[in-house]
Amino acid sequence: MLNKTLSLLTLILISPALCFAASTTSCYDVDDTSLMLHMDGTDESTTFTDSDNGAKSITANGHAQIDTAKSQFGGASGKFDGTGDWLSFADTDDIHFDTGAFTIDFWVYFADVSASRSFLYQRQDATNEIVFFWNAAGTLDFTVQDAGSNVIAVSNAWSPSIDVWYHVTLLRTGNDFKMYVDGAQIGSTATDASAVSNKTGAIGIGGRGDTGALPMHGWLDEYRIVKGVAIVPPSGGPSSAYTDCDAVRRRVVLMGGGN
Repeated sequence: MLNKTLSLLTLILISPALCFAASTTSCYDVDDTSLMLHMDGTDESTTFTDSDNGAKSITANGHAQIDTAKSQFGGASGKFDGTGDWLSFADTDDIHFDTGAFTIDFWVYFADVSASRSFLYQRQDATNEIVFFWNAAGTLDFTVQDAGSNVIAVSNAWSPSIDVWYHVTLLRTGNDFKMYVDGAQIGSTATDASAVSNKTGAIGIGGRGDTGALPMHGWLDEYRIVKGVAIVPPSGGPSSAYTDCDAVRRRVVLMGGGN
């Protein structure tokens, strides 16, 4: 009887709604996650595995590679040397956010901050692009350009140092755009009803999708994109690597089931 009661309590505690709520800290829901790069693997490997439900094919360009010398979680991270290293994947509806909620978050460790560094960069042509980047002028910026005009321009002051891990989050909820560093919002909330319009062209992480322009110089870890949900990060940033909420739920059900 006690085992059955514990099993019932377990099922209640890990219901889909509660499990998804837990994605603010340590797990992610594969149904909403568009990209999940743990950046784990063998040192110097060029294999970057997407753990989300769609399992996108990730191409390592230049000298982008797995590095076991530095990591926030998992014993490895993605290394970018600032001279044309970037990851890319094909255009997908999974990042066509339109006016909906979304979250982009990751850990970053800069080796150099003397030039601007991009975190997400998709270009359709010279007048149509989406860029999320650290601006060497001292701001964290997110811009959406349509036909040569910035229809969305979110910018907040941020002056990161080298040799420090930072957790960075960009999210949209309703018409509000917010940015966080280590779980604390930076700057003010930007209100804009404009759509993050669909673009074509390769999507780049650590550089422009097609050429690697605006290259990252440093390391990235636990890189996640979520479509349809705005996830506010916990204070200080996540305390562990993300895990699949559904897998966690299955494991606990199996452990709790029985007599």
